[in-house]
Amino acid sequence: MKTSFFNLITIGVLVLFSACNKKDKTAPNSSIRLMNASPTAATMYLAPDGIKSGADVNYGSVSEYNKVNAGGFNVRINLGTSTLPFTNSDVVLDADKFYTIIITDSINKFKKSLITDSQTDPPSGRAFIRFFHLVGNGPTVDLYKSGSPIFSNRSFNDQSIGAGVNYISVDPGTQTFELRSAGGGSILALLSNASIAAGKIYTIAARGFVNGPGSQGLVVSLYTDK
Repeated sequence: MKTSFFNLITIGVLVLFSACNKKDKTAPNSSIRLMNASPTAATMYLAPDGIKSGADVNYGSVSEYNKVNAGGFNVRINLGTSTLPFTNSDVVLDADKFYTIIITDSINKFKKSLITDSQTDPPSGRAFIRFFHLVGNGPTVDLYKSGSPIFSNRSFNDQSIGAGVNYISVDPGTQTFELRSAGGGSILALLSNASIAAGKIYTIAARGFVNGPGSQGLVVSLYTDK
C-alpha cells in the first residue's frame, strides 16, 4: 500500500449496512449515528443500505441519528471511492435503542467502537455527561470540571467496556473542563466556556494526538446526545 494513502488531506469513509437490513417501516427500529474521531480521516459518511444518509461527517464531528431496522447485520467501512470494504463486522442493535459508532486513531490502525447512548432524561434541573478517551497516543487521563475530578484513570478506547459509557449527573451552567494526566497531573487540554443545559445529555471526548500537527492536535470536544 502506498505511503501517501495515510497522508490524505481529504478522505471519504463510507459506513455501509448490508442490504439484509433494508429499512422496513413496519419493523422495530434502532437509531445509529457516526462519530469521526480519526485525525487522519477528514470526512466520513453514514450509509444504511448502501445509500448515503445525511451530510458528510468531518473530523471531530458526529452525524445525526439515522433509523435502521433493529436486529443483526453487517457493518462495512469503505475508504475513499473503494468498492471493497476496509473492514467489516457483525453487530446486533436492539429495538428502540440509540447507538454511536466511533472511528478513532489513525486510519492505518483505526479502532471502531459501537456504543449504546442513553436517551433517559436526567433528574430535574440537572444534565447527564459521559467521557470518552479517543487519543491514540495519549496517556491515562482524568477529566476535571471546574477544578474537581469527575472521571478518573481513563485509558485510550476504554469506552468499549461498560464503565466507560456511564453517564453522570452534573449541574447546568457554563463550565470549564480540564484534561489532565492521571493522578491530577499536568493539564493536557482545556474545554472552556462549555454550555451545559438542564435536561440535556452530552458526551465529552478527548480526540486528536498528543503533539499532533495542526488540526490533529489534542483537543476536548462537547457533543449533544439528546
